[in-house]
Amino acid sequence: IKHVLHGGDITEGMSHRAGHVNELELVSGDLQVARAADNICMLPEDVTFEFITGNHDLWAMASAGHEVGKHIETLVQNRGRKCNYLGQNDAMLEINGIKIQMFHPNNGSSYAYSYSGQKIVEAMRGGSKPNILIVAHYHKAISYMCRNVWVIHGGTLCAITGFMKGKSLENHVGFWDVEVKIAENGGLSKITNTFIPFFD
Repeated sequence: IKHVLHGGDITEGMSHRAGHVNELELVSGDLQVARAADNICMLPEDVTFEFITGNHDLWAMASAGHEVGKHIETLVQNRGRKCNYLGQNDAMLEINGIKIQMFHPNNGSSYAYSYSGQKIVEAMRGGSKPNILIVAHYHKAISYMCRNVWVIHGGTLCAITGFMKGKSLENHVGFWDVEVKIAENGGLSKITNTFIPFFD
């Protein structure tokens, strides 16, 4: 593995929802950022970590002007590791000619797991579509093809919370191992993705 991609909510943040502070393992924003940086630095030195921030991370921006993503990137790079913060909620990157979009929506989960990703792809103009779309936020793990875009809902590495239990929201804990074969014309000729679940 040469690249690890993270679709946002790399920290838990702190919302204004009553009781959220009681669900946090680390209440301090600085401690959350340090934990994220420590975890990224556990990757092998030749791995590049690419990420965007999501709504949990952006609570720090809204309440204190703290750019969590930039802070994490700086801490990790200062330790000599490859880490690129790509922006808030949405970013397009290219790896070996393959266009990958990471997107972190900010709406609620739908009954049909694929619905949100399908609507994102349907809104794309023809010339702006990526080869792969990674959808975060919903804590679901599925993959499918839509308008010639391979869509991967990233799952989560967060255990189910009291908030999610109260809303009866399913939580797919784990991550994807994705292998891409590149065609001679530069497009995708084969994609193999395997979900690695954490059941405990």
